[in-house]
Amino acid sequence: MRSNLYDVVVSSDDEDILEIARQYNVNVVQRPAALSGDLAPTLPVMVHAVEAVQGNFDAVMTLQVTSPLRTVKHINETIELFAQDLEADSLVSVIKIPHKYTDSSIMLLDGKYIKPIDSENLVLRRQEKPTYWARNGAVIYITRINKVGQYIFGGKIIDDLEDWQMAEAIMMYNQRNYK
Repeated sequence: MRSNLYDVVVSSDDEDILEIARQYNVNVVQRPAALSGDLAPTLPVMVHAVEAVQGNFDAVMTLQVTSPLRTVKHINETIELFAQDLEADSLVSVIKIPHKYTDSSIMLLDGKYIKPIDSENLVLRRQEKPTYWARNGAVIYITRINKVGQYIFGGKIIDDLEDWQMAEAIMMYNQRNYK
């Protein structure tokens, strides 16, 4: 991935969004109805955008509009990290899952009692529990161009007014305090 050369592509079925993108002289891809709406999976949308632009790319970074909390710093850090590892096929932004949420700590309600979900492999000491990772709310994906048709990770979607208001509050706080 060339860290000093980027093409920005906006893929949407919404003409207002595409018109705003055109004002910034970025590549605009009109998304077909089959790849639009709340149930449209990310992978075919990404493949469609890459094929529509027909550029000579090393990798594709996917920044979903439903994950607005990432910053320019997050984006640049992930590009640099990915560029340093030429053997990596993809990158996804993650957070460490606290040990209390691992398989050894999770329990199910069985009637009126709870029981571990995996009582055969129960690990009680947190120091011995495995480390797990999960996609974070910033959701940044980078995929090598030769892998684009094969996979991408799903994203965390802000899908109700309360989540959106929380995201706006965090963004305003960050703008005021981290200029």
